[in-house]
Parts: sequence; C-alpha cells; structure tokens
Amino acid sequence: MIKRSDWLAITKDRLAITLLAVTALFVIAIIITTAARTHPSDVQVPVRFTGYGQSNIDRDQWYTQISYALFAVVTFAVNGFLAIKMYTIRRMLGLGIIAMTIFILLLTVIVANAIFNLAPTV
Repeated sequence: MIKRSDWLAITKDRLAITLLAVTALFVIAIIITTAARTHPSDVQVPVRFTGYGQSNIDRDQWYTQISYALFAVVTFAVNGFLAIKMYTIRRMLGLGIIAMTIFILLLTVIVANAIFNLAPTV
C-alpha cells in the first residue's frame, strides 16, 4: 500500500508529477483509441502480427482488441505503484521506472494504431 508520506514525497517533485501525467495521458489516449476504433463484427479482425519465418497476421474476434486498453491500464497501475514506492528509496530509480513506462505505452500506441489500421472499417 502506498502511504501518505510516499504521496507527499512525490508530489513535491515537478518532474515526477509531469512524467506521471504524461503516462496517464498515454493511457487515456489508448483507451479512447480502443473505444473509438473497436466495433462489434462477425468478421475476424487482426489482433497480432508475427514476423517469425513467414510474416503472418493473426486474426481473432473483435473483443480481443480491448486487450490493448487493458494492457495500458495494468501497465500504468503496476509501474506507477512501483515507481512511487521506489521513489522514496531512490529518486532516479523511480523516475526511470516512469520513463520506461512512457516508452512501453508509446510502443503500445504505435502497435495498437497499426493493428487498428488493418481492421476492416464498418
């Protein structure tokens, strides 16, 4: 559990708050993109691209595309918790975890948009 002293320590650091805000904006962008571009359909939609050997696009039901938003929320929650807890021990380690979370969520935005562009439009 995050204690009140942990929150007070991190709220005094502008860089940490800015990085957490950017991370939250990426999560919100992924959720909005997923909600706007996922449509119920009987047609199987692309969900994953594999490039091992022969390139292949894996297809599945439309609701599996919701996993992008779920991944973003879980990543933000777990890494945000770890970053806040580590911030009280070592500041740069906490900031590094937040920065890596931003990078992971940026890749998630790129991959999710690429997959959504392959999906048939309704």
